[in-house]
Amino acid sequence: MQISKNSNDGHRWVYNTYEEWTHEFPCWKMHVVKRLVRKLETDQLIITSEYIELLPLSLRLEEGDS
Repeated sequence: MQISKNSNDGHRWVYNTYEEWTHEFPCWKMHVVKRLVRKLETDQLIITSEYIELLPLSLRLEEGDS
C-alpha cells in the first residue's frame, strides 16, 4: 500500500472499495475488512465516507498517520 497523496480538509484520503481492500490484503475476506473498518471507525482512528457508487468507501487518516 502506498502513502496517499490525496488531501482534503487537512486530512489524507484513501479511495478504495471493500473489494479493493481485499486485494491489498489478500489474507482477509471482505467480511473481515468490513469488520475492521467498523472497528477503526468506532475507535475514531479513521473516518469513512461514501462519495459515489463506484467508490463506496473512503478513509480519512489523521495528518500524523501514514
